[in-house]
Amino acid sequence: MTRLLVAPDFMEAESLTSYWSRLAAANNVPRSRTFAQHMGIHYQDVSLGAPDAVEGVAKLSGVDVSRLRKGTATRVGNEFHINGEILTDTFYNRSSFRYCPHCLRDDLDHSDAPIAARPFRRLAWTVSFVRTCRVHGVFLATLPMTIDIGLRDDFSAIWRETTDDNRKITCQKGKHSEFERYILHRLEGKAVSEGWIDTIHLYVVGHMSETIGAAINLGTNFRAHQLDLPAWHAAGETGFQVLRKGLDHIVRFLRAAQEEFLDRKRNHYSGQALYGTLFRRLAGLMEDINYDPIRNLIREHAIRTLPFGPDDLLFGKLGMARQLHSIKTASDQTGLSVKLLRSRFLHTGIITKEDLRTTPHRIFIDVARVDEILDDMAAQQAAGLHSATVDEKEAGTILGVGRDTWKQIARSFDLRDKAYARVARGRVEAFLEALRQIADRSEGPLDSLHDPTTAAIVCACKVTDVLHLILSRKLKTVVLDDRRVGIGQVLVDRAEIWAAIHGAEMKQHLTSFEAADLLFIDIDSLSRLARSGALSRSRVPGGGRQFFYLKKDVEHFNSTYASTARIGSAAGVSTWTAAAMLRDHDVEPEFGKTGPGAHIYRVSALERVFDPKVVEKLRGSAAG
Repeated sequence: MTRLLVAPDFMEAESLTSYWSRLAAANNVPRSRTFAQHMGIHYQDVSLGAPDAVEGVAKLSGVDVSRLRKGTATRVGNEFHINGEILTDTFYNRSSFRYCPHCLRDDLDHSDAPIAARPFRRLAWTVSFVRTCRVHGVFLATLPMTIDIGLRDDFSAIWRETTDDNRKITCQKGKHSEFERYILHRLEGKAVSEGWIDTIHLYVVGHMSETIGAAINLGTNFRAHQLDLPAWHAAGETGFQVLRKGLDHIVRFLRAAQEEFLDRKRNHYSGQALYGTLFRRLAGLMEDINYDPIRNLIREHAIRTLPFGPDDLLFGKLGMARQLHSIKTASDQTGLSVKLLRSRFLHTGIITKEDLRTTPHRIFIDVARVDEILDDMAAQQAAGLHSATVDEKEAGTILGVGRDTWKQIARSFDLRDKAYARVARGRVEAFLEALRQIADRSEGPLDSLHDPTTAAIVCACKVTDVLHLILSRKLKTVVLDDRRVGIGQVLVDRAEIWAAIHGAEMKQHLTSFEAADLLFIDIDSLSRLARSGALSRSRVPGGGRQFFYLKKDVEHFNSTYASTARIGSAAGVSTWTAAAMLRDHDVEPEFGKTGPGAHIYRVSALERVFDPKVVEKLRGSAAG
């Protein structure tokens, strides 16, 4: 490989892709992709920092390869590796063009390279957590457009086509923060000494700093659209100060979030209710084990400070021994009433009269002090648990339903004489036995069948409508599953329920659940397709917010477009692998380019990525 006669020097803090673009400009080639073809180097290898390509650039330019590696972001799966640190593609920004206009003007004034090759892109500008220029103390500017996928790594070409207004834009003052300095020091391979966070992947530190900081500055349930550039900058610094001070300060933040929840006087303890957006983001990244240190810290803190037990859910089942009880959890565990427990705890001195003013969800008691009393009370109460009458809560437990569903069933099937009265146990058990007697026992697969409650949700009707159909013996498929409890033991075919409730003319339509299953996407993504006009839908008569889709329309859409999950299924690979293959070939989704939800691609765009048989399968099979 012959060394170039014209090769500007590689600048400190420059990115490899910027340097390759400047080499092209210095040699009068307007596009770095074209320049790569002339030089016999795969352009994609340069863009993604392949080691062989870095060595090729070094030989062409005469720049020491070790210097080039310092500015190289190497793609590995959905990650970019930079000087031993890792950023996921979420936080390594290639699709928007961020820059400091002061730096680029300085480049023009102080470089001896050809004019077109003087301005260069700093690697820091591609890192989402860095929002200010450390030299000029201003917020980075962003071109008001998304950069075309074929141009996004060609810095000189983008800058050449940038208007004078954008080149001379006045940027808001913004002090380079300690958070940004920390991020850049690690990316540049410099020594840092901030304790435990130095052991966590850099993108996790950045993501959690901004999330925790935004929760502190704006509230636990903040939304990303609420934050502008200065607000994100402030959030990153606020959160970083918490993380760098150690685990005790993170625990203080978690406790403050819990106190905010308790002050709102809500009773349902859940990760979303307690920790808001922080929980939502961590729950959405369950497959990324690099977030586990943060998740485990939250789980361990919750079990120490809240009435959680081993079967409660917080990033999956906690699986840890309970340390605290509330009167409500003690009641749920033993079946004893809240009133009875509160009276006994008051009598034994575990709680005071002032505690009686607090709801039973918020009186926390050490589990060791409670267990002995609970065992004694449960033993004394055991005989009463099988009395001839039960309260409404226990009646619902027998049927395996909640209070509202129990009320519907009780009214519809005359299971109680008046509201809020105790109910004859025999009447409730007889009703359940009548359902069981109608059902057939089957040892075959039950995956396609649904319990009455789920069938009612899917078919936009009431659970009592499903139960009436079962008892009327109008359904062909009613199967018993003894492994379940209550009415959930009786399984039905949702297609039969749908036809019975909405009529035979609806058979050519699909429910939202069926359409989503056919397309291999979630319900929210299906709704977004409908709102965008890609699919038409109609509201189910009397079904509230339920919709149905014309089957032939969904099948036609399925032959033209395919979700990542369906592509992976057709190709025999995982969804993640399919997504990586599409990214590597620069194939962009037709729907779902931004935001949450499924990515959906035009099938015709897959021909250069997958085997023709896979593409034909996607076109020809409605089910993918």
